Amino acid sequence: MKEKPECGQLTYKLIRSKRRTLSLTVTTAAELVVRAPFHLSDNRIEELIAEKRRWIIGKLAEAREKQSVERSFEEGEPLFFLGREYSLSYHEGGDVIISLNEKISVSKEARKRVREVLRSWFFYQGYQIISPRVEELADLLEYKVTGVKITRAEKRWGSCSSKGMLCFSWRLVMAPLEMIDYVIIHELVHLKIRDHSARFWQEVETILPDYRFKRQWLRDNSHKMQI
Repeated sequence: MKEKPECGQLTYKLIRSKRRTLSLTVTTAAELVVRAPFHLSDNRIEELIAEKRRWIIGKLAEAREKQSVERSFEEGEPLFFLGREYSLSYHEGGDVIISLNEKISVSKEARKRVREVLRSWFFYQGYQIISPRVEELADLLEYKVTGVKITRAEKRWGSCSSKGMLCFSWRLVMAPLEMIDYVIIHELVHLKIRDHSARFWQEVETILPDYRFKRQWLRDNSHKMQI
């Protein structure tokens, strides 16, 4: 058994045996397991994985989504903000504050509606953080944006309208700033190229040469950024 070689941005566990064919399995732990015969070369294995890449990514996303545990909002539960992990705590009075001791603190009086309180706070942070960054990047890259909206989208990080309005999910502020920038740039490029053609990705790559890593990071960590 060979542990986790890489195939592009995909990692997997390779198990060789006397079997005659190659099989791909995505486990409930969101791990890709490749079972292959002894005679099949590593290069051929990676070629076959590349051929099934879209299917694999879809199955990994499904597995990660199923991994997402319904939050209980107990003291100490992890929450993410700008890529950093904080622990949830409760305090007397007030609503939500981020303190300097790695905690996101919510009023004990608001505990019964903590999900709503936290979502409202992240929603507000979306406007405070994402909106000015969109303006900076749009000016730098010479794109015209008519407005920015933070939405309650759960499945999509961002979208844009034909009139130049960019929309971003409130969940995006849980990601590191470099990932936020990737999503903003992705949507800015859509103002010029509406589809996901090769030309679109070439334009994104011109601005962000490592966009593939950032795109994969968001896929791999989306399940952590839920409330």
